[in-house]
Amino acid sequence: GNITRDQNKKDEPEFLTVCQGRASANGGKLKIVDISKKETEVEVKEMKTLSQVIEETKAKFPGLVHMRVPVCNSAAPLEADFDIICQTLIGTNINTPVIVNDQVGLS
Repeated sequence: GNITRDQNKKDEPEFLTVCQGRASANGGKLKIVDISKKETEVEVKEMKTLSQVIEETKAKFPGLVHMRVPVCNSAAPLEADFDIICQTLIGTNINTPVIVNDQVGLS
């Protein structure tokens, strides 16, 4: 894919605005589709970007490192993506927990 983490971060506020607009136009509810393609409406109590959530989490867990690396769902990751992942892990303790989230949204 031709998407970068900087592009994702830059697009987050606009995406948040779109989602807030949809919720506002629908009485405070958003329509969602789950992994089984079941459509549901959920009440929106609070809405934040991923970056906002990560920053709040870092305040609670000093030393937490979050590295967002967007990877295309139909091709191998770019070499630069592997480099980012490896650079992030270099120097960490052997028993450092690492969470990898591979959620593309496809079924």
